[in-house]
Amino acid sequence: MHRLIVLILIVSCVSPLFGQNLLNNPGFENSTSWLKPKYWAGEFTTVSPGLKGKSCGELKAAPQGKICYGRCYQLAPIDSPWGRRFNYSLKAKGSGELYLGYLEYTKNDQEKIISKYVYSAPISLKSDEWQDIRMNIQSTAGNLVRIAPLIEVRGKNSVAYLDEANLSYAPTPGVVLSARPSHLIVEAGKPLPNVTFQLTENGKPVPNAALKVLNGGKLQEAATGNDGYFTCKPAEDGELQVAAVKYGVADELFTDQPSSKAWAKTDAVARRIKLDKPLSILYIGDSLSDFERGHNYADKVNFWLNRHNPGKAVFRNAGVRGDYITRVQQRMLRGNAYQQEKYDNLFGVPYDYIFIFLGHNDTRCLSSKNYDVPQVTPEAQKEAYRAVLNHIRKNSKAKIVLVSPTSSNFEKCQESVDKLKAQNKVHNLYGQPAKLEAFDAVLQQLAQEENLGYLNVYTPMKNTPDKAALFSPTDGVHLTEAGNRFLTDLFLNYFATAK
Repeated sequence: MHRLIVLILIVSCVSPLFGQNLLNNPGFENSTSWLKPKYWAGEFTTVSPGLKGKSCGELKAAPQGKICYGRCYQLAPIDSPWGRRFNYSLKAKGSGELYLGYLEYTKNDQEKIISKYVYSAPISLKSDEWQDIRMNIQSTAGNLVRIAPLIEVRGKNSVAYLDEANLSYAPTPGVVLSARPSHLIVEAGKPLPNVTFQLTENGKPVPNAALKVLNGGKLQEAATGNDGYFTCKPAEDGELQVAAVKYGVADELFTDQPSSKAWAKTDAVARRIKLDKPLSILYIGDSLSDFERGHNYADKVNFWLNRHNPGKAVFRNAGVRGDYITRVQQRMLRGNAYQQEKYDNLFGVPYDYIFIFLGHNDTRCLSSKNYDVPQVTPEAQKEAYRAVLNHIRKNSKAKIVLVSPTSSNFEKCQESVDKLKAQNKVHNLYGQPAKLEAFDAVLQQLAQEENLGYLNVYTPMKNTPDKAALFSPTDGVHLTEAGNRFLTDLFLNYFATAK
């Protein structure tokens, strides 16, 4: 699988903060998430009171060589930062000079990860006044891996008090960069076709926009045409990346190149699906839907549905990492859950199918409860599913399909737990077959009682000979590219046999 990314770079401009705060613990209510490695000078802790909450961050400088500083940072979950503009801000008071900034992680020619510090201009802190400090973050490093926001105070005996931090994606409102197709799948050994990106502002093409294109490791200058489109042929073994710095937007096109055998197998199923009218799909899920956006099972299913029914299938992926059915219920019915914005205007368009695909977070079990009590008990599962189903039915006429949990590579899950046991930390165990099967039994019961669709992905994944290849070698739960392909075939077969 190759990743094709097109990044359109134009002169940067300042945009107001809006959208989801990507930071964990932005209010410094405790010392989690904000990291201060031992090899950095200074001290970081939390103290009371905060600007509005119960506490705030306290960052003290200390001497290291000829300088005196204190620094902390956060590995925030920032998906695909290349070329995208982010606004980073916080409130601070104290003494000394404060810098916002970020660590820019890239890979060198030897595939080694290296980091670079990027800073804002310094702000002189005031001891009796909270100041609003902010900067724009936007990186177009050719081999960018990730960015990590940091905070640094400098000066002898300086101390900074920190609160209300925010990191938000900040494109120019109304500007969209979209790739066509959104995910490209090509039989291995076949040439890659041209791909197209369109830049629009409030639905209107942005003509003659200056572009920088990174294609196969080579950086090139280009521009959109009068229609706002940019078309090029991707390199066979590289990345195609486009970013518009002026607008702060970027898009990514991923290309998957399955073997001829795998291509033929999936294509045979896809050919059986005949759409006599447009098809709209909503996926409600957890990290198996939220991770690998652009080339996970939802994107692959969309590619194959449109391959033999051009332009007929569309989808919305409302997956949220870490989700379980009671949190879905909270977000959908009460509107106050983690990543609430993922459900914004959720039923603003009509759907033909709504797939609810959960299970691994619902069935995780804490070590402090002897790995026996799941996050969501079967009784709570039934109650929450019924509440969600009732809400969906009030807002949509779509066919609702309950999807079983995937299987897991439980041996790998157990290995991860064994490492955490040695650290004497409270932790979760994921992927227990008995817990997953109990969760699935409730789903089957609900599907029968509520007259719902049901898709069993657990049994086929459990029984496949090369099961380990479907799951992350790190945790045994998240899907590899092979796992997403496997899941795609199961979803396509559901459509091919749906009555």
